[in-house]
Amino acid sequence: HNVSCAAVVTDSSMSGGAWSDLETVLSQLAPRGLPLFASDPITNAYEVYAARVAGADGVVISAAVTDASDLKYQLKAVASLEMLAILEVHSPAQLDALVVAVPPEQLDALLLVARDLDAFRPLPFSSTEAANLRAHSAIAELRAKGVRVITEISSLDELAEIDAESTLFGSVILPPHEPAH
Repeated sequence: HNVSCAAVVTDSSMSGGAWSDLETVLSQLAPRGLPLFASDPITNAYEVYAARVAGADGVVISAAVTDASDLKYQLKAVASLEMLAILEVHSPAQLDALVVAVPPEQLDALLLVARDLDAFRPLPFSSTEAANLRAHSAIAELRAKGVRVITEISSLDELAEIDAESTLFGSVILPPHEPAH
């Protein structure tokens, strides 16, 4: 599989990451022309600016830690810096709130994440939570309006089950799965 972009966790308190990690990964990705995302709990516009200064092409913003008014402000910062935005949603309720709060043209991609929040690990692609998120009526509407939908998986073995535009495994986004011939 080819990688279409990479996301780097830079949060020091929860994951031990640092903004300098973006610079390290950027030096590897730049020759390949791959976009680099800061994947943190981005909670305010300052962090969007910090990500750009550190070399990120985009940010992953979690709907779980951002209310609608903050999300709109963060997306304005993303647009003003000519960055990309991936909005991470964990539940159908978050997806419902997103559809009301954000015009689809302000989103570059939607990341569907079903997680065991106690262990902070992705749930299997076949789990009820993951299936409910993928089956939400807003998904088809957002796709029709040009929003790329990315599905997180818990193991590479699940790629055979995926019918998704893109897949997140770890911190790399894989393009659509093409079955072996």
